[in-house]
Amino acid sequence: MNDYHIHLHDHGESGPYTQELVSSFVEMGTKHGVTELGFTEHIFRFREVNELLGEWWAEDPDPHMRSYCERYVAEHSTQSLEEYVEVLTAAKSREMPVKIGLEIDYYPRRMGEIDEFLSAYPLDFRLGSVHWIGAWGFDDPGVGDEWRNRDIESVWIGYFALLADLISSDSVDVLAHPDLVKKFGHRPAQEPVDLYRQIAEMAAERSIAFELSSAGLRKPVGEAYPSSLFLEAIRSAGASITTASDAHKPQDVGADFDRLSETAISAGFTEAVSFTMRNSHSVRL
Repeated sequence: MNDYHIHLHDHGESGPYTQELVSSFVEMGTKHGVTELGFTEHIFRFREVNELLGEWWAEDPDPHMRSYCERYVAEHSTQSLEEYVEVLTAAKSREMPVKIGLEIDYYPRRMGEIDEFLSAYPLDFRLGSVHWIGAWGFDDPGVGDEWRNRDIESVWIGYFALLADLISSDSVDVLAHPDLVKKFGHRPAQEPVDLYRQIAEMAAERSIAFELSSAGLRKPVGEAYPSSLFLEAIRSAGASITTASDAHKPQDVGADFDRLSETAISAGFTEAVSFTMRNSHSVRL
């Protein structure tokens, strides 16, 4: 199986991108039986992207959220996109089984600019994700207390509205951890099956795949992304999947892929998709 969601640095960490760093992930992936490793750093990590986006968090009416988000971005925006692409291109030239990707966080009304900016880079695939509602990073433990101030059902509806907007932007190839909003175990009274169906059908119409991720198994929610009901909707809509760990350290590459394979097969999937220069092809699970 492929692992199409890997970060070279953990949250709060930074440092140079080196062949040794890439090799440490590849070596562990090989030990875990991973066929291809797709590296997908968050675009907010890169100085070039944040120069383009500016103070996007300033529109949020909550001064605490604005302040926290500004500090968070400043602390994480320390890397060079040019260096990132160069080190992964070099790894590919050495015939390492790597793919060059990015995790593109959704920024309302800015996706056209981002799409145009990233078109200059030789990316194999683009992950799309939603991590912020306004300036609130709803999956960030640092502002996890904000859940107490929010109506859970409204948060879920807002999250899926942003996910729909991301799909409509036609700027990504795969939707990462598509029900990330459940990370801390905050759920509405009933699973929003209609929203699952809507999102699955929208993505399928645009040939956008969904990530099946083991990351949720390591989080408080204790289950894969997406949920079994969401995965059923994805299968029914005819959308494709990728497989992923969302690893931020070498030992997590391919984590829990035995369980992930069982989940995919139980839902009726026999294949996943792989990417080269944003063109997809099917691979057996």
